[in-house]
Amino acid sequence: MKFSRLRRGETGPITRPTSTDRIYKDDLITVVGTQDAVNQVIAEIGHSSSHSLIEDRRYLDFRRITVSDPKLAGHALSDLDIDHKFGATISRVRRGDVDMVGSPDLVLQQGDRVRVVAPTGRMAEISKFFGDSAHGLSSINPVAMGLGMAVGIIIGEWAIPLPGGSTFSIGSAAGTLIVGLIFGRIGRIKSFVTAMPFTATAVLSELGLLIFLAQAGTRAGGQIANAFTGGDWWKILITGFVVTTIVGFGMYASMRWIVKMGGTRLSGLLGGLQTQPAVLAFANERTGSDPRVALATPWSTRWP
Repeated sequence: MKFSRLRRGETGPITRPTSTDRIYKDDLITVVGTQDAVNQVIAEIGHSSSHSLIEDRRYLDFRRITVSDPKLAGHALSDLDIDHKFGATISRVRRGDVDMVGSPDLVLQQGDRVRVVAPTGRMAEISKFFGDSAHGLSSINPVAMGLGMAVGIIIGEWAIPLPGGSTFSIGSAAGTLIVGLIFGRIGRIKSFVTAMPFTATAVLSELGLLIFLAQAGTRAGGQIANAFTGGDWWKILITGFVVTTIVGFGMYASMRWIVKMGGTRLSGLLGGLQTQPAVLAFANERTGSDPRVALATPWSTRWP
């Protein structure tokens, strides 16, 4: 949680609180954080107030600014030092449809929208610092993507020796996914940005899903034709129904009732367990592309 505004009494000027400020009786403060954190602060120091410090923008203004400057991507909020540069506070960061508290260790990505609270006269300067362009929502670093794919293919095709003289490889798809996870976690290597904007990754995910469906349908079409021709279609239908039902219900029951997993994450887990992109697409559509669906989806759904 963070404190974003402070007013001494009910008529004093609104200021941006710092870590050294003290609070006194009848002060008004604005708290940003999770519901539990805000409730805890209210219980500890006072009570909710009907006075809004947001409406008075004579001293402090606030604005959503898009992070489009690639030089800022991959840096934690504490690295930007906007407190001393502009006398500003980042209270929230919106990535996609998710709002996060602007904690000092939060790492920015291109396309993030930061909610800045700053002196009214410095807003234009701050907007220029972040870039504030829609270009940042879809910027793709082709060098990082190409390098990541190349390294992933090399890792995936590398023959890992096993006892007895045999070898195995994890496959280029798995290798590329591993490198992508590492690149996304690192975010930046000195001046080299390794992470892509959230919007760009969402588009690429949808494109990858469409390609997978097209490839799976093309391969399955011939096999279905052979099954109908040979008369084994009913056996395949029954077997598929039995296996899918047992696995799906068993996983749902164990994760829902024993592990107590929520329905949103469980939908992604079921889609990945059965390598079924249609289930994943349905879950994303019903939940508004909630990131918890993707986090619970094993890599096999996206990289068959």
